[in-house]
Amino acid sequence: MKSLLSHSSVELKRLFILSNPRSGSSLLRLMLNRHAQVIVPPESGFALWLYSEFGSWQQEDCFKDRLKIFLKKLGETRKFKTWDLSLDRLKLQIEKEQPANYVDLIACVYQAYSPTKKDAFIVDKNNYYIHHLDTLAQLWPDAGFIHLIRDGRDVACSYLELKKLKSNSPYKPNLSNSLPNIASEWQENNLAIQSFVRNRMHVQVSFEDLVLKPRRTPGDLVAFIGVSFDADMFSFFKQERKEFSEPKETLDWKMKTQEPLDKTRIGRYIEGLTAEQRVVFEKNASLALKQFNYE
Repeated sequence: MKSLLSHSSVELKRLFILSNPRSGSSLLRLMLNRHAQVIVPPESGFALWLYSEFGSWQQEDCFKDRLKIFLKKLGETRKFKTWDLSLDRLKLQIEKEQPANYVDLIACVYQAYSPTKKDAFIVDKNNYYIHHLDTLAQLWPDAGFIHLIRDGRDVACSYLELKKLKSNSPYKPNLSNSLPNIASEWQENNLAIQSFVRNRMHVQVSFEDLVLKPRRTPGDLVAFIGVSFDADMFSFFKQERKEFSEPKETLDWKMKTQEPLDKTRIGRYIEGLTAEQRVVFEKNASLALKQFNYE
């Protein structure tokens, strides 16, 4: 499957990874986050969740009670605690940077996740964004997008495995175990993403290329972002510092991110699904399988 690269002369300010669940976005996050000029924190949807209340943010709010309220609400949002970020330190940074609007305020939070990376490029990864694409475009009209896609039949295998997984984490995804539903969701999500990014700055990359072409594909991605290649991206699985790690709260279903790239993750459906299950999936996702060359 070939990557589709679309880029204008406009400088990218923000990048979002858009994908169906179980498509390798955590792998891609960790890989890009190893780059010295790129910040990709663990997923948390606070950027959209807090917009309705703090979208009118102004510079003077940095020195009012509104900042305290923002930090309290931020600390209460789902998954934010997995960042292990000091709100006191964040408060000092916001007061120093004095963001003049909501977008700059959110950027301060992301920068605080990796304080050693100065003037770094911010990448955001969250499957939740699939259902709020128009809001992303409204807030970040000059953003770029990575559409990450994976063979839906392998995605189905991952869904079914995850459903059987025992975990005490409150963040375990509640995904379907119905093949017709999995197939329809995979098709609808990827076609929606493709339609959304078509006339925007974007790059389409497959999980298969990420694994089978580990030098070329990351190279295409950093070129799209506009930064130089960084070989440290291939050390994504070492996770020797928390900043480079997958949060322990979500690791139960992301253990593969602690291992080198594994080619056996491609084509798993051949043994992981029965012939009958494959027929069901292919019937319900035939349009997208053809569209993305997975026939």
